[in-house]
Amino acid sequence: MKVPGSTFMLNTEETEIHIREEFSTLDWIMEGLLEYSGISY
Repeated sequence: MKVPGSTFMLNTEETEIHIREEFSTLDWIMEGLLEYSGISY
């Protein structure tokens, strides 16, 4: 799979790992933002 705006390719396994890790990172960022804003989740 070609990554848009990039010169390298990812195979299926690398793509799955990338998505899993990115969502993992997004999760703790969003939790912090929600806590800081006072929104309960």
